[in-house]
Amino acid sequence: LFPYTTLFRSMLRQAKKSYRLFMTMPMFFSVGLALVRQNGWWGYVDKTGKEVIPFVYEDARYFNKNGKAQVKLNGETFFIDVKGNRAE
Repeated sequence: LFPYTTLFRSMLRQAKKSYRLFMTMPMFFSVGLALVRQNGWWGYVDKTGKEVIPFVYEDARYFNKNGKAQVKLNGETFFIDVKGNRAE
């Protein structure tokens, strides 16, 4: 088993929302957030499984060391910060 299996199960138990998180790749946290795909959309959760940045992106990447992640929304590609705001 991946070492993340126990963490993932714990996250699901702690999540207060009724939806299920669907992983398309092993979980990796960057700046305290994990990239997750749910129902075909990408978003970010914290280590407790709480949604931090909504699942609205067509495509997304992990956060870099500067706290920015590349995302795609409505065909437009741009960077966001750890709060989900557009970043330069």
